[in-house]
Amino acid sequence: MKWNKTSESIPPDGVEVLGFNSGWIDDDFSPEGIMVCFQNTNGESLSWVRAKWDNDMDIWETIYDDPPLYWIYKDNPPKVCPKCMNELFLICGSTDSMWHCNCGYSK
Repeated sequence: MKWNKTSESIPPDGVEVLGFNSGWIDDDFSPEGIMVCFQNTNGESLSWVRAKWDNDMDIWETIYDDPPLYWIYKDNPPKVCPKCMNELFLICGSTDSMWHCNCGYSK
């Protein structure tokens, strides 16, 4: 996969992507400066939205920020069980092609 330069292309409005910005580097919470973010067209202005952890208040803060320098689509996010929130899996060799969970859920 190739990272896109934000100066050359931007993802569709509201689509979550992984973004990199050197200003987002934080030794404790984002040592690589890579975060989930999305662009938000708010009227006529364009802003980027991401979350930042506030360790003093133990909350996530919504940050309207500068764009990432580079971004990439989040491909193939894990499938999660709605009952127990564990990651779902396929059974190798099975012909049913259903997703399964250790809790007994199948989809």
